[in-house]
Amino acid sequence: MNDAQFDQALKMQIDTLPKELAPERDLWAGIDHAIERQQSSQRFNFTKLTAVAAGVMVIGLTSWLTFKNVDLPSVRTTGQNLQYVNWMTESFEQQKQTLLVKYEDTPAMTDNWQEQLKQLDDAAKAIKKALAQDPSNAQLIKMLQQTYQQQLDLINAVNQDPWQMI
Repeated sequence: MNDAQFDQALKMQIDTLPKELAPERDLWAGIDHAIERQQSSQRFNFTKLTAVAAGVMVIGLTSWLTFKNVDLPSVRTTGQNLQYVNWMTESFEQQKQTLLVKYEDTPAMTDNWQEQLKQLDDAAKAIKKALAQDPSNAQLIKMLQQTYQQQLDLINAVNQDPWQMI
């Protein structure tokens, strides 16, 4: 078979092929599904981020409003104030350990939450150091109480299921 005959045979076979080919099944459903899935995953990332930010804001605002008007027990002596601070610290440490054990196997929503927790812990240490100098300062005691609460709220917030917050 020479080139001319081959070309002619090829042309005849091409001419016998249908002008249009329809797919064996409707492909638009799969295309629509892929587009919706991509859009929903982008929406989920934005929604998840928004939910986390809103949760942290709500927890912070709630903590602030809760402890803003809390009256400390009327403690008059330095010894009583120090006892109260020690009791508050022990209570906080127990609550913190309980939460950390509770969420031990739960994946956290952010990576740097332990760094934030350390910063709050450093702040609490600084407040306690200031309280050692001025044990009758009620504002310092309130600040310590708020710092402890922020730590507990942080542990809860980063370990919550984002769908439970909505």
